[in-house]
Amino acid sequence: MLLIRNLVGLLLLPLVGVCAERNKPIPHPTDYELERIVGNRPESAVRVTSWRAPEPQQTNACIYSVLLPQMDEALLRRVAEKFGVNGEVEQISGDTLGHIGYWIKETNTADLRRNQEVKFWLTMGSFSYGTGDDG
Repeated sequence: MLLIRNLVGLLLLPLVGVCAERNKPIPHPTDYELERIVGNRPESAVRVTSWRAPEPQQTNACIYSVLLPQMDEALLRRVAEKFGVNGEVEQISGDTLGHIGYWIKETNTADLRRNQEVKFWLTMGSFSYGTGDDG
């Protein structure tokens, strides 16, 4: 038992020496090391220049105007005709995540796979086509 204690003591002795070295203070860097890390010291202080500009004589109101997107019903009908979708143009209702859109929806109650729709989203400017066929 005494032999084991002595062996453990001998093994822990270098560890105690390493821990004692960690308490040494960190030396301050030299001017050369600071310049290599941070860069050269500025030769003079940084000058600040400020000026005042006169306000514009008048504003350009066209820059600030906002127009709602316009629905081109004839274009929507032409696109629907290319896909073979017939019906009336209606505004899309329900949860549209804040988007405004119109669609032409053709519902075939006899065969649900023949349901078709063409949508035009005003807020995104995009068309989409969908069918009831999930296959």
